[in-house]
Amino acid sequence: MTKVTYLGESKAVEFDGVGFEPGKAVDYDGTRLRKLRGNRFFKVEDQAPKPPEKEHPFPTDSKDALEAWAREHLELELDKRKGLKTLIKQVDEAMKNANAD
Repeated sequence: MTKVTYLGESKAVEFDGVGFEPGKAVDYDGTRLRKLRGNRFFKVEDQAPKPPEKEHPFPTDSKDALEAWAREHLELELDKRKGLKTLIKQVDEAMKNANAD
């Protein structure tokens, strides 16, 4: 959701059926959002919720550390040609399978 605040001096303005009163933030995702971003009388704040980062019991900062951890704890050989996100998914899947046994 996007919060838009009208900074002008007029009593109120309206776009796409949404009224903007001076100084009050309003949720707005209408067709004029792009134009309002460039307008000096409007303050636009994106309020997109960030998904929480998943906690992993293994290192996720480098391929080498992840490979060493997987080899030691899961006896799993990783293909280092793949990307880090793919390797993390692979180790995560292997852990789920190990816990299911």
